[in-house]
Amino acid sequence: MHKYVRYIKFLILVLVSPGLSQAAEVDLSLEITPAAINDIQAGEIGVFSVTVTNNSFEDAGVNGVTNFPISIDTGIFVIDSEGLAVDFTIDFGVEQNCVFFQTFLDPRPGNLPGVIYSFFTPVIPAHSSITCHGLYLTNFERGFESVEWTVLNVLDTDPDESNNSVTMDFFGQVTAVPTLSIIFILLLVVLLVLGAAIQCRSVSK
Repeated sequence: MHKYVRYIKFLILVLVSPGLSQAAEVDLSLEITPAAINDIQAGEIGVFSVTVTNNSFEDAGVNGVTNFPISIDTGIFVIDSEGLAVDFTIDFGVEQNCVFFQTFLDPRPGNLPGVIYSFFTPVIPAHSSITCHGLYLTNFERGFESVEWTVLNVLDTDPDESNNSVTMDFFGQVTAVPTLSIIFILLLVVLLVLGAAIQCRSVSK
Protein backbone atom coordinates (compact mmCIF):
# COMPACT_ATOMS: atom_id res chain seq x y z
CA MET A 1 0.00 0.00 0.00
CA HIS A 2 2.78 2.46 0.89
CA LYS A 3 4.43 1.89 -2.50
CA TYR A 4 1.18 2.79 -4.27
CA VAL A 5 0.88 5.96 -2.18
CA ARG A 6 4.46 6.85 -3.08
CA TYR A 7 3.79 6.43 -6.82
CA ILE A 8 0.56 8.44 -6.68
CA LYS A 9 2.23 11.33 -4.86
CA PHE A 10 5.13 11.24 -7.30
CA LEU A 11 2.79 11.42 -10.33
CA ILE A 12 0.92 14.36 -8.79
CA LEU A 13 4.19 16.22 -8.21
CA VAL A 14 5.32 15.60 -11.79
CA LEU A 15 2.01 16.80 -13.24
CA VAL A 16 1.74 19.98 -11.21
CA SER A 17 5.42 20.85 -11.14
CA PRO A 18 7.28 19.49 -14.19
CA GLY A 19 10.28 21.72 -13.49
CA LEU A 20 11.41 19.95 -10.34
CA SER A 21 15.17 19.57 -10.01
CA GLN A 22 16.83 16.19 -9.84
CA ALA A 23 16.06 14.30 -6.65
CA ALA A 24 18.65 14.31 -3.89
CA GLU A 25 19.78 11.23 -1.99
CA VAL A 26 18.35 11.54 1.51
CA ASP A 27 18.25 8.85 4.18
CA LEU A 28 15.25 9.30 6.47
CA SER A 29 14.63 7.13 9.53
CA LEU A 30 11.53 6.84 11.70
CA GLU A 31 11.03 6.22 15.43
CA ILE A 32 7.83 5.95 17.47
CA THR A 33 7.19 6.34 21.20
CA PRO A 34 5.76 4.27 22.75
CA ALA A 35 6.27 1.28 20.48
CA ALA A 36 4.00 -0.95 22.61
CA ILE A 37 0.94 -0.26 24.77
CA ASN A 38 -0.10 -3.01 27.18
CA ASP A 39 -3.32 -3.86 29.05
CA ILE A 40 -5.45 -1.43 27.05
CA GLN A 41 -9.11 -0.82 27.72
CA ALA A 42 -11.89 0.17 25.33
CA GLY A 43 -12.12 3.96 25.19
CA GLU A 44 -8.55 4.46 26.43
CA ILE A 45 -6.88 7.66 25.19
CA GLY A 46 -3.10 7.98 25.17
CA VAL A 47 -0.32 10.09 23.73
CA PHE A 48 2.35 9.04 21.24
CA SER A 49 4.95 10.64 18.99
CA VAL A 50 6.70 9.85 15.72
CA THR A 51 10.13 11.30 14.95
CA VAL A 52 11.64 11.62 11.47
CA THR A 53 15.42 12.03 11.32
CA ASN A 54 17.35 13.20 8.28
CA ASN A 55 20.65 11.30 8.40
CA SER A 56 22.07 12.90 5.25
CA PHE A 57 24.01 15.97 4.18
CA GLU A 58 21.11 17.19 2.02
CA ASP A 59 17.85 18.76 3.17
CA ALA A 60 14.83 16.48 2.74
CA GLY A 61 11.77 17.58 0.78
CA VAL A 62 13.25 20.62 -0.96
CA ASN A 63 11.39 21.95 -4.04
CA GLY A 64 8.08 20.49 -2.94
CA VAL A 65 4.81 21.98 -4.16
CA THR A 66 3.49 22.25 -0.58
CA ASN A 67 4.93 23.52 2.69
CA PHE A 68 4.62 20.02 4.15
CA PRO A 69 6.15 17.69 1.54
CA ILE A 70 7.01 14.70 3.78
CA SER A 71 4.34 12.37 5.11
CA ILE A 72 4.16 9.71 7.82
CA ASP A 73 1.33 7.33 6.95
CA THR A 74 -0.39 4.31 8.41
CA GLY A 75 -1.64 1.42 6.35
CA ILE A 76 -5.29 1.20 5.37
CA PHE A 77 -7.71 0.69 8.26
CA VAL A 78 -10.83 -1.15 7.15
CA ILE A 79 -14.00 0.24 8.72
CA ASP A 80 -16.31 -2.68 9.50
CA SER A 81 -19.54 -2.93 11.49
CA GLU A 82 -17.60 -2.75 14.77
CA GLY A 83 -15.78 0.42 13.75
CA LEU A 84 -12.03 0.96 14.07
CA ALA A 85 -9.91 -0.98 16.54
CA VAL A 86 -7.67 2.08 17.00
CA ASP A 87 -8.29 5.71 16.04
CA PHE A 88 -5.69 8.50 15.74
CA THR A 89 -5.61 12.28 15.76
CA ILE A 90 -3.09 15.07 16.32
CA ASP A 91 -2.35 16.28 19.85
CA PHE A 92 -3.47 19.91 19.81
CA GLY A 93 -2.12 20.33 23.33
CA VAL A 94 1.46 20.18 22.04
CA GLU A 95 3.01 22.94 19.94
CA GLN A 96 4.47 21.29 16.84
CA ASN A 97 5.34 21.89 13.22
CA CYS A 98 3.22 19.06 11.82
CA VAL A 99 -0.22 18.78 10.26
CA PHE A 100 -2.53 15.78 10.36
CA PHE A 101 -5.10 14.36 7.92
CA GLN A 102 -7.47 11.42 7.68
CA THR A 103 -7.90 10.13 4.13
CA PHE A 104 -11.13 8.18 3.72
CA LEU A 105 -11.19 5.64 0.89
CA ASP A 106 -14.38 5.02 -1.07
CA PRO A 107 -14.65 1.24 -1.47
CA ARG A 108 -15.38 -0.68 -4.61
CA PRO A 109 -18.78 -2.39 -4.72
CA GLY A 110 -18.80 -5.19 -2.17
CA ASN A 111 -15.77 -3.89 -0.24
CA LEU A 112 -15.65 -2.03 3.06
CA PRO A 113 -14.54 1.61 3.34
CA GLY A 114 -11.12 2.44 4.75
CA VAL A 115 -9.08 5.25 6.21
CA ILE A 116 -5.38 6.24 6.23
CA TYR A 117 -3.91 8.46 8.96
CA SER A 118 -1.09 10.83 8.00
CA PHE A 119 1.20 13.39 9.59
CA PHE A 120 2.90 15.88 7.26
CA THR A 121 6.14 17.72 8.03
CA PRO A 122 7.96 20.63 6.42
CA VAL A 123 11.41 20.37 4.88
CA ILE A 124 13.77 18.53 7.25
CA PRO A 125 17.26 20.06 7.28
CA ALA A 126 20.31 17.85 7.04
CA HIS A 127 21.22 16.01 10.25
CA SER A 128 18.11 17.14 12.11
CA SER A 129 14.78 15.70 13.28
CA ILE A 130 11.11 16.65 13.46
CA THR A 131 8.70 15.11 15.98
CA CYS A 132 4.94 14.90 15.47
CA HIS A 133 2.69 14.36 18.49
CA GLY A 134 -0.61 12.50 18.39
CA LEU A 135 -3.35 10.85 20.40
CA TYR A 136 -4.70 7.32 20.07
CA LEU A 137 -8.12 5.98 21.03
CA THR A 138 -8.56 2.23 21.50
CA ASN A 139 -11.86 0.49 20.86
CA PHE A 140 -11.07 -3.04 22.06
CA GLU A 141 -9.97 -4.77 25.27
CA ARG A 142 -9.02 -8.29 24.19
CA GLY A 143 -6.62 -9.31 21.48
CA PHE A 144 -3.83 -7.56 19.62
CA GLU A 145 -3.53 -4.78 17.04
CA SER A 146 -0.36 -3.74 15.21
CA VAL A 147 -0.16 -0.42 13.34
CA GLU A 148 2.64 0.32 10.89
CA TRP A 149 3.74 3.91 10.24
CA THR A 150 5.93 4.69 7.22
CA VAL A 151 7.69 7.92 6.24
CA LEU A 152 7.27 8.87 2.56
CA ASN A 153 9.42 11.40 0.73
CA VAL A 154 8.69 11.25 -3.00
CA LEU A 155 10.94 14.23 -3.75
CA ASP A 156 14.18 12.46 -2.90
CA THR A 157 15.76 9.02 -3.18
CA ASP A 158 16.24 7.13 0.05
CA PRO A 159 19.32 4.85 -0.08
CA ASP A 160 18.16 2.83 2.94
CA GLU A 161 14.42 2.11 3.17
CA SER A 162 14.87 -0.46 5.94
CA ASN A 163 14.49 2.28 8.58
CA ASN A 164 11.45 3.99 7.00
CA SER A 165 8.80 1.99 8.90
CA VAL A 166 8.00 1.31 12.54
CA THR A 167 5.20 -0.59 14.25
CA MET A 168 3.01 0.47 17.14
CA ASP A 169 1.62 -2.56 18.98
CA PHE A 170 -1.51 -2.55 21.13
CA PHE A 171 -2.01 -5.45 23.55
CA GLY A 172 -5.39 -6.11 25.14
CA GLN A 173 -5.88 -7.18 28.71
CA VAL A 174 -4.85 -10.73 29.53
CA THR A 175 -7.35 -12.82 31.49
CA ALA A 176 -5.73 -13.92 34.75
CA VAL A 177 -5.42 -17.68 35.21
CA PRO A 178 -6.41 -18.77 38.74
CA THR A 179 -3.43 -20.08 40.69
CA LEU A 180 -3.18 -21.98 43.98
CA SER A 181 -1.74 -19.91 46.80
CA ILE A 182 1.12 -21.27 48.91
CA ILE A 183 -1.10 -21.39 52.01
CA PHE A 184 -3.73 -23.41 50.18
CA ILE A 185 -1.07 -25.84 48.90
CA LEU A 186 0.37 -26.30 52.41
CA LEU A 187 -3.13 -26.87 53.82
CA LEU A 188 -3.78 -29.44 51.13
CA VAL A 189 -0.53 -31.26 51.98
CA VAL A 190 -1.44 -31.31 55.69
CA LEU A 191 -4.87 -32.74 54.94
CA LEU A 192 -3.36 -35.44 52.73
CA VAL A 193 -0.85 -36.39 55.43
CA LEU A 194 -3.57 -36.54 58.09
CA GLY A 195 -5.75 -38.63 55.80
CA ALA A 196 -2.92 -41.06 55.15
CA ALA A 197 -2.17 -41.32 58.89
CA ILE A 198 -5.80 -42.06 59.77
CA GLN A 199 -5.97 -44.68 57.03
CA CYS A 200 -2.80 -46.39 58.29
CA ARG A 201 -4.17 -46.47 61.86
CA SER A 202 -7.40 -48.04 60.65
CA VAL A 203 -5.50 -50.72 58.79
CA SER A 204 -3.28 -51.54 61.82
CA LYS A 205 -6.39 -52.15 63.97
